[in-house]
Amino acid sequence: MKSFKIFVIWAGKAMVFVAILIAGFFALEFLLVSPLGDGLQTINYLDMMSQKQNIDIAFIGPSTIYLGIDAPTLGKHLGKNVINMSTNGQLQTESYYFVKELYKRNKPETVFIDVSTQRLYRAANGNEAYIRHIETGPNKKEFIKERYGQYERSAVFSFLHFREDLFTRTPWNNIKIKLSKGYRDFDADYVSKLTGGNYKGKGYWTTNAAFESGNAGSRNFPAGFLVNGHFFDESGICTNQLDYLNRTITYCQSRGARVILFVIVQPYAFVGNFPEEYDLFLDYMQNLAAGHGAEFYDFSMLKRDKFDRTDDSFYDYVHMNGTGAAKFEVVLRSFYNNVLYGDTDPGEYLYANCTELTNDCQFIYCARMSYDSENHIFQTTVVAGNLSDDIEYQFQYKISDEEEYITFRDWDMDSTASSELIGETGCLTVRVNVRCVGSCCEYEQYNNMVFKK
Repeated sequence: MKSFKIFVIWAGKAMVFVAILIAGFFALEFLLVSPLGDGLQTINYLDMMSQKQNIDIAFIGPSTIYLGIDAPTLGKHLGKNVINMSTNGQLQTESYYFVKELYKRNKPETVFIDVSTQRLYRAANGNEAYIRHIETGPNKKEFIKERYGQYERSAVFSFLHFREDLFTRTPWNNIKIKLSKGYRDFDADYVSKLTGGNYKGKGYWTTNAAFESGNAGSRNFPAGFLVNGHFFDESGICTNQLDYLNRTITYCQSRGARVILFVIVQPYAFVGNFPEEYDLFLDYMQNLAAGHGAEFYDFSMLKRDKFDRTDDSFYDYVHMNGTGAAKFEVVLRSFYNNVLYGDTDPGEYLYANCTELTNDCQFIYCARMSYDSENHIFQTTVVAGNLSDDIEYQFQYKISDEEEYITFRDWDMDSTASSELIGETGCLTVRVNVRCVGSCCEYEQYNNMVFKK
């Protein structure tokens, strides 16, 4: 009997200790974890969950989507409640759990799922940053179970990431925001002020930045969009990401939604770097969509008279800025009304393949440089559309990343340059700039390489 009493006493103490420990965890979460979480990841989720009306149309994908789809404006013109559930670097695994959150309170009629290649190539390796925030994590238990062994500490003990802020003004600022009416009711205008005005509501973020020079796409092709050096390589697709894409499609369709697989409009250069492989990608996605009874539209195939891509529409190689998003909203609204819910053929808006696009667009898509060590010659190969203009080249070098480029062969129509023109020795970076003769651009494309002399 005495031992039983001792057991009860110690059990009670243990329960009190656990209760205090749990209360302490929640207190630290409240004090230290930012109410904005990881910025847009948390805000987009909270905005979705705060919607009072049924969400009719949902867009889901990575940063190209939350910067390119103006959900508030699109919804206003369509007379629908439109939400953008995209987050930074979002993979197909994350999309699946976001969609499950969406269906807890809503029954959307149309779900747009981004299927850009980088979302199929990358395995989950830390991009699920938003799960750190236990108060907003989508399908928390399921997600942690899926990722067990990698992220569970980050997910459960979020405050550990902010422990250095404990004795600063951060906890006080967090409390003020979390208890404010604007935050509790998720007033988009209030939250937008907290983000410096970049958040426009319903998951749409914007920037006014634009390309500094050159036509849209004047940058080296981003390595993150390649697998094994290729734009599209079916053998490089991550089976886990493909599985979750299939699960998301099936999940939405089983609940009555029309599923649209899509890729948002990209600069001409992004599409034209690998025209043959891009066509393979288009065929692959058409077949995948058909297998589900879904639809696939790649808006990078938009015809020039629908969306002519210029510098003022993009701020880097793949992301549209506010100007581009506004232009695309008009096109997307028309496509929605006339193609998706009308009788207009998609061919009125989209090229059938990349070959059609490159034949119609007068544009330099990319420049590739190689070095002939036997003859000491830099050679440039240009991939271009149906150009009627001549092309000119400028060759430059620099000794280190900190220094400015020095021109060693100025603009002319010769695609080659001798390395003997470089007066320096050692490890150098050589760059070629390319543009059409008579162009007002500083350059339209460039490529560089490391060179030892």
